[in-house]
Amino acid sequence: MQIPGTMDLTNPTLTELANNTRLVSDFIRDETEQPFQRASKFHDRSAIVPRYKVGDQVLLHNEHVGIGEMRKMHKFYRRVTITACLENYCYRVQDCTSGRVLPFKIHASMLKPLTNEKMSQS
Repeated sequence: MQIPGTMDLTNPTLTELANNTRLVSDFIRDETEQPFQRASKFHDRSAIVPRYKVGDQVLLHNEHVGIGEMRKMHKFYRRVTITACLENYCYRVQDCTSGRVLPFKIHASMLKPLTNEKMSQS
């Protein structure tokens, strides 16, 4: 790794030290962002952005995993209806069983589309 710019460290003044620190900081930031951008480009090509509308019925993820159950197994258990679409892929949902609107916003990663097979089972 080469540090950009010339550095005369024989008699550094406070200004030179600040400039050198800024140069090194900029260099490190640029060199760290590049691998993240490459990795992001690779992983984002298969990412699917969920697009739910008001009135859609979806399944809500169960965060409470019992003792002895595998945490890796995602369990979607509660049938909910989208009541409001918020920013950053968040939603307000209403429980289909009780009719109660949940008091917190739900991110799209916690929701799963309800397919026709699951509708007929319920």
